[in-house]
Order: sequence, then C-alpha cells, then structure tokens
Amino acid sequence: MVEQDRRMSVKYWLLFLLYFVQGIPYGLQSGLLPIYFRTVGLSFTKISLTKLLYLPWFFKVFWAPFVDWYFSKKSWLIFTMCGLALTCLACSFLTPGEDFLGVAVVLLLMNLFASVQDVAADGIAIQLLRPEEVGFGNSIQVVAYKLGSVLAGGGLLTFLHHLGWGALFVYLAVIYAAAIGFTSKFHLRDSRQDSQAKESNLGLLGFFHELLLVPDTLWTAGLVLIYKLGESFPKARKNLANTGSP
Repeated sequence: MVEQDRRMSVKYWLLFLLYFVQGIPYGLQSGLLPIYFRTVGLSFTKISLTKLLYLPWFFKVFWAPFVDWYFSKKSWLIFTMCGLALTCLACSFLTPGEDFLGVAVVLLLMNLFASVQDVAADGIAIQLLRPEEVGFGNSIQVVAYKLGSVLAGGGLLTFLHHLGWGALFVYLAVIYAAAIGFTSKFHLRDSRQDSQAKESNLGLLGFFHELLLVPDTLWTAGLVLIYKLGESFPKARKNLANTGSP
C-alpha cells in the first residue's frame, strides 16, 4: 500500500512537472515578452508580428500522428525538452533590440518544440492515469500549466530587471535540464501505435483523408484557429498599456 501510494505520488509529480514546463513558453510570449519588447523600443508592428510565432500550435494536428506512431512518448519528451533548453540558451546570447529576427526564429522553434511536447505529454497522461484518476490528473495538468504560464509571464518579469535578459534564459534552460533529468529516470511504458497504424495500412495520407471526410472538419478547424484571437489581442494591448505605451 505504501509502495502504491509512493508510485501514485511520483506519477502525479511527473505530470505536474511536464505541464509546468509546458506552460513556460506560452506565459513567456504572452506576458513577459510583449512588455519587455516595448520597453526596449520595439515598434508595435514588430510586437504584433510575434503573434505569428504561435503558428506551430495551429498546425499541431499535422505532426501529432508522428508523435503517436513513431518512437516512444518518453523519447519525444526528452527530445523536445532538450530543444527547449537549447532554444533558451540560444536566446540568452541574443539581444531583442539588435537581433529581433534571430530572437523571433528562436521563439518560433520554442513554440514548435512546445507544441510537440504537448502531444507527447497528453499521451503520457493517458498512459499513466487510470479511469478513476483522470479527474484529479486533469486538475493537476491545468493547475501546473497555468502556474508555469504565470511564473513565466509575470513572476519572471519581476526579476528581469535584476537578472537581465541573458541570465533569465539561462535559468529557464536550467529548469528544462532539471525536467529532463527527472523524466529520464521515470520508467514509462512504450505504447507506440506505429505497429497498429501499419497493420491497418492507413498511413498518414490515409489518416488525413479519413479526417477530412468527417462532417464539419474544416469548419471546426477554422474555429479552433481563430477562437482565441478575440481574447489574445485585447490582453496584449492591455499589457502594453500598463507599461505606459499609448
């Protein structure tokens, strides 16, 4: 009984950690960066264009089958968190005011890795949680993601003046390195679905063909792409207004 409780506790801590680090890129780019970019003199045009860096999330559906069918979920988690750590280190060597294009490319890669990690983390949650644990597990996921977003979007902004741009991203890289270490030691069952996909002879093209045949698929996809825009732009505008920008 004690051993079972310990395993359950470790399982929940793993989910908390995965979704906590997953929330960091979103909080960083929705809260901290627009304000910081404005304080260093970047134009509203450039700040608005950074919204395009969320595009990898919109196209997540296209690489989600690869994550489900090829390699293990643990491999994808380690790979994406290594990518996130490296992008943070790369960002620490860049200056937004002078290297805006370079920063934008790095942030685009960060969103790409985070979107792939999201697919893998959801798969891990399905593996780990029994039906009676799903409710509590989902609560942990939501709280951890929001906490990571708040820390990156507001908490780090408080310390940015003292740490500086470079040190801030070095600390974020250290957080990802710690998450990699914890995840690598956790035994996860390999439940790859590539064998099932090959047996069904569906393939990726067949998968998307079948998906498009489902009624209202395109309409639903369009709704998913635009439904957050009405919320995100007023938020960004409010954050910039709070910095004293007109």
